[in-house]
Amino acid sequence: MRAISLACYHTLMLTCELWTYLADLDEQAWELVQKMNSIRNRAEELVS
Repeated sequence: MRAISLACYHTLMLTCELWTYLADLDEQAWELVQKMNSIRNRAEELVS
């Protein structure tokens, strides 16, 4: 598994796509956090 990740990292670095990949990953993470917060807020409303 680690060898695959390292190969992916090297490929992204060599093709100058690493920063784009990381920016996309960061955006997806923020969207997930927003969805999780929304679900938590709705659950708290139901319990209140």
